[in-house]
Amino acid sequence: ALKTIDAIGGEASGRVLAGQLAPESPIELTRYALHLLARDEGNAWRGVLRDDSFDPLLVAALQNDSVKGDVLAFIQTVRRASFIPTMVAVAKEESRPLSERLRAMDVLDTLASRVRRRASDQRVKDIAPLVNDENEDIQQRALRIVSAFRNDASRDVMAAVMVDANRPKALREQGAWFLSRSMHGST
Repeated sequence: ALKTIDAIGGEASGRVLAGQLAPESPIELTRYALHLLARDEGNAWRGVLRDDSFDPLLVAALQNDSVKGDVLAFIQTVRRASFIPTMVAVAKEESRPLSERLRAMDVLDTLASRVRRRASDQRVKDIAPLVNDENEDIQQRALRIVSAFRNDASRDVMAAVMVDANRPKALREQGAWFLSRSMHGST
């Protein structure tokens, strides 16, 4: 039935697909609806995805461990930048399994490309504390994400990492490499 609804298209069909994200929907329908909504990076359902009621459906679906991976893949595929704070919070939560935190970092890495220049200083400030995480994988991914913003705030983070002798050598080298690639260079 969802395949037929998808074929019909239009706003009403998109709302039906989005409705399958409700907690009471069967897991397989939720997964299939996410798959259909992600088609063409979400462009087929742009109006539905822009609706204010859509993000709360995704937030609710993230609470269901059975579809959490599918929801994260959807967020990453359609580059849902509104979920940057959620992914930062997941990555910062040290009580979560490392695999969940690393997955959140992967999603963040993709979402960082959607942030407009004017909003990127705040995003760097949000993500920068992860450079100080106890886990080196989180540190390295955070530094890579911060470097993608290519602004003054990211340059400051990379420079601080590069000169901090208490940091692992590999992380300092990564900071230097990212800094040399930034539009600010090593200034």
